[in-house]
Amino acid sequence: ANLMQKAFREEKVRKTYWALVWGDPSARGEWKKPLEAKEKEKDGEKDARVGTQRALTKFRTRGRCETDSGEEGVPGRKFSWIECEPKTGRLHQIRRHASEAGFPLVGDDEYSTAELKKASLEFKLKRIALSAIRLEFMHPTLRKPVLIETYPETTFGKILRLLETSV
Repeated sequence: ANLMQKAFREEKVRKTYWALVWGDPSARGEWKKPLEAKEKEKDGEKDARVGTQRALTKFRTRGRCETDSGEEGVPGRKFSWIECEPKTGRLHQIRRHASEAGFPLVGDDEYSTAELKKASLEFKLKRIALSAIRLEFMHPTLRKPVLIETYPETTFGKILRLLETSV
C-alpha cells in the first residue's frame, strides 16, 4: 500500500476520466492554472485555504451536442463530452479547472452557476457527470504494467453511449 501511495504522490499513476461539460471547449488542450489548496475538513469546520498548488489537467473533446430548448427556432444549450487526464492530484481538480475555464461539469452544484444547476436537471443524473475510466501504473513489486478500465454503467454511461453513436 505504501508503494502505491508513493506512486500517486510522485505522479507515476496515469488516470483518465470522462466528463460532460457545459459549453464547447477546443478539440484538445490543457488547463494549468494553479489551484488554491484546501485542507481536509476537521471537526465539522469548513475547509481552510492554504495557498496555491501547481495543477495540470490535459483534455480532449470526444463529442459535442446540444439540449433541446423546447422552442422552435431557439437553439439549445451546448454541452460536450471530454476526456481528462489530471497530471497532478488536487482536490476536485477536473471540476475546478473545467469550471474556471468556463466549462462547468453537468450536475456539479459546487462549481457551477444557478442557471446551469437548473439546466443539469434535464439529464436526470443522480451525481456529477464525471467518471474514472482508466488507471495505468507499474505494479510496485512485480514491475509489470497494470491497466484497469471500466465504462460508466449509470445514466451518465447511457448518455455517453448515445453521444458515441452520434459522433
